[in-house]
Amino acid sequence: MAAKLVVAPGSTAAVVEKFDRLRVWGRRGERAPHKPLLVLWALGQWQARRETQFPFSAVEEALGSLLREFGPPRRPEPKFPFIHLANDDVWVVTPPASRDGRDPLGSRSVKLLRETGVLGGFTRDVLSALESDSGLLGRIASRLLDAHFPRSFHQDLLDATGLQLVASDTGPEPSPAEWRRRRDPGFRERILRTYERRCAVCGLDVKIAGVSALLEASHIRWFEADGPDEESNGIALCPLHHKMFDFGCFTLGNDLRIEVSDDVTGGDVFVEVLARYHETALRRPIHEAHLPKRAHVEWHRREVFKGRPR
Repeated sequence: MAAKLVVAPGSTAAVVEKFDRLRVWGRRGERAPHKPLLVLWALGQWQARRETQFPFSAVEEALGSLLREFGPPRRPEPKFPFIHLANDDVWVVTPPASRDGRDPLGSRSVKLLRETGVLGGFTRDVLSALESDSGLLGRIASRLLDAHFPRSFHQDLLDATGLQLVASDTGPEPSPAEWRRRRDPGFRERILRTYERRCAVCGLDVKIAGVSALLEASHIRWFEADGPDEESNGIALCPLHHKMFDFGCFTLGNDLRIEVSDDVTGGDVFVEVLARYHETALRRPIHEAHLPKRAHVEWHRREVFKGRPR
């Protein structure tokens, strides 16, 4: 294990590490992107207008919308990340919790939080670091995206939160990274090979000069949710079906038939590219041992798939 890098309290590296270590709900593999989504939205507000404090009502509306689009298929609860992000020492709520350690805000109804004008915003340390280091916002945002969301989400999330990043924003690794899992660079090639370089939904097999193009290796259980880089957790998909799979437009049954959500609608193109595949069998890998593992499929149905099968 690499030696731990010691960072000075109050430095920009220390601020990045606080965001790296946000405490998120993790029981039974449940997705809990509430805090990362709140941070990304607040960073977008700060970048656009230098806003530093946000009424709960504004957070409720914006975060609720983000959770419905990018969160798990459960009722969005903006109240809890708004209050509990303060426990990560990057956010402050006004008025704060009482001095005896009890948190009266947590017991307030959503209606009361709106009516009493409770405000939330980044701590002074975070704001000072953002002002002093022009690349810090991009490093925080990029690392949150990498840690909590599949890559197919990234540009959509940036657009939805109003964040504008440049290539140099990612910067160097300023904090210990031994806790973060590294992707297996051979995963894509193994998945494409086992699915004979065809999309497992539509069969797309485009090649350029003999090299497979427009095919991606999709994790069934997201890598960001501890999904392994193994053949039994991967499917070869074209970019369109990969994105729809990650957004919960369709999932798989235990018999590996494609199940399209009844929440997804559209015209003739929708029928052609997705609806027509409802209840058809997913293309199978070459080796039976590489069939999608049931536990990963069940995770996708529970944590990603939206609505019910048609």
